[in-house]
Amino acid sequence: MEIQQASSLLPFNTFGIAVFASHFAEVQTEQDLLGVLRGQIRPVLVLGGGSNILFTHDVAGLVIKN
Repeated sequence: MEIQQASSLLPFNTFGIAVFASHFAEVQTEQDLLGVLRGQIRPVLVLGGGSNILFTHDVAGLVIKN
């Protein structure tokens, strides 16, 4: 599981606002999720489909796309 740095969140939000996550990981399995959560990057934001969130600025911490 790779944690990316300075990752664009543009493809993951329906409002199309160009914002960045300081750290980003896309997980497919429970094992992937547990692996990224063992790291020391905080805070953590879990992102679903991205249709019910409005990003107005860059996101500090770890964004996890499930």
